[in-house]
Amino acid sequence: MAHKRMLLIFTQAEACARAQALLEEYETSGDVAEAARCLRELGVPGYHHELVRRALAAAFAAPKHAPALRRLLAALASSGQITQTQMHTGFNRVCAVLDDYELDYPGAGAVFAELQAAGEREGWLGHADANGA
Repeated sequence: MAHKRMLLIFTQAEACARAQALLEEYETSGDVAEAARCLRELGVPGYHHELVRRALAAAFAAPKHAPALRRLLAALASSGQITQTQMHTGFNRVCAVLDDYELDYPGAGAVFAELQAAGEREGWLGHADANGA
């Protein structure tokens, strides 16, 4: 008997909440494959830039998790789950309000710069555009 795939439809708020839960679970487990599976199951590729944005914010909130979050973003980009366009959109949206993040998380700018440089160096972000990401 063939298994039928169930199509789940999420609101934007639900998708964002699930993306946040995915990141929180990843910070605990460090399991890239599980995070990738959860992202696939979420089934909202149009919001993958939101996962990027939330991953950056999580790195600002807990800089000790920044290397693990970098590995996750790199893996998702290299697998094609997150496209260059989605990656840039996420980085650009954070860059646009980086001063606000810096107020809440002193050092956010340095963490952002490190992640951006790593992404460019490792090839999963590409090169910076005029907006800085």
